[in-house]
Amino acid sequence: MGISVAGYPNFFLLYGPNTNGVTSIIFLLEAQVHYVMAALRHMHLLGLASLGAEPREAITIPFAPDDQMLFYTDGVSEARNRAGEFYPLPDRALYAEATDPDSALDRLQEDVLTYVGHALDDDAAMLLCYLGRQPTWEG
Repeated sequence: MGISVAGYPNFFLLYGPNTNGVTSIIFLLEAQVHYVMAALRHMHLLGLASLGAEPREAITIPFAPDDQMLFYTDGVSEARNRAGEFYPLPDRALYAEATDPDSALDRLQEDVLTYVGHALDDDAAMLLCYLGRQPTWEG
């Protein structure tokens, strides 16, 4: 039926109109949708994981006091300047130099918009997690 493509585990193709010639196209489309839905049910993390043959392994990353971790959507990582070049997020340490998470995100947002030179074409979200030092209690 040509639904799955080898080497592209998250890519599915469905028949279009006037493509069958053997039986009802509605039956074929329903069967294809059932196949895709069953495959998607097996995906992990809200459908963001690959259907590849290799299982994913959990990793642990140390997160110590004063560390920070930036989460962002593809609206940030795929932002492009007028020359079509992606925003070089890994090269930017602007958020690491800020004194607090809010100003870090403000600086990063300003840098993305300056780099792109216009409003972003995609929605963008950033979350900066910061683990401050634990207060020491004396007494």
